[in-house]
Amino acid sequence: MLMHEMMVAQSLLATISDEAAKHNAKPIGAKISCGALNPVNDETLCFAFEAIAKDTPCEGMKL
Repeated sequence: MLMHEMMVAQSLLATISDEAAKHNAKPIGAKISCGALNPVNDETLCFAFEAIAKDTPCEGMKL
C-alpha cells in the first residue's frame, strides 16, 4: 500500500466522520473524483479507506 493513498484515506475519513457527526448521521457512501493527473490509485485508496475505517462509524461504507 502506498503511503500517499493512506494519507488521502485518513483525510477522507476525518472529513466524512465530521460531516456525519454534524448531521447525526451514519455515512453509507461517498462519491469522490481524482483528476487524471493525480497519482492516487483508486483501488489502493479504497483498500486503505476500508482498512482505516474499521471500528469507526464509516466502517462498511463505499467510496
